[in-house]
Amino acid sequence: MSLKSLAIAVILAALAFTPVKTAFAQADGPKAVTIALIDYQRLLRESKGMQDAAKQINAKGKELETVIKNRQKELQAAETELKRQRTVLSPEAFQKRRADFEKDVAEFNRLQKRSADQITAANQQSLKAADQQIFISAQEIAKANNITLILRRSNVYMAAEAMDITDNVLAELDKKMPTLKLNFK
Repeated sequence: MSLKSLAIAVILAALAFTPVKTAFAQADGPKAVTIALIDYQRLLRESKGMQDAAKQINAKGKELETVIKNRQKELQAAETELKRQRTVLSPEAFQKRRADFEKDVAEFNRLQKRSADQITAANQQSLKAADQQIFISAQEIAKANNITLILRRSNVYMAAEAMDITDNVLAELDKKMPTLKLNFK
């Protein structure tokens, strides 16, 4: 008997004496699985809270855009004036004004980034709040209707319309989150 054959025989013998656990069905039998679907994107689009959040985000975006455009015009005017004064100023005075202008440009770039970050954070904040409330609403509807599994419609190839509980979740969501207060930081 070769060494390889001996090793295989030892492994098979060890497996033969290994205890095996078997799962037994519960006495009352298996429970039926009730599946439902939700259209998650529709909930985000049509819920009153998310529509309120979208209005707030759009208003803040327009406000920040106005501030940025005004500041950009100021910087363009300052640059034009700096170019005009180049021939009039001494090299040292020009360098100082150029350095000041570059600091202003750097601050403008930070302003643009902060503005974009504010909008991104507000979007994330609204999505997180909506997701949490959608989960709670779906969970309550599932419990009330003995639903054991809820899937997103986007992950299902085909299903009967009767399985869709989006309208119920939307009604519950609108009751619990009719508005959404965002914190712009």
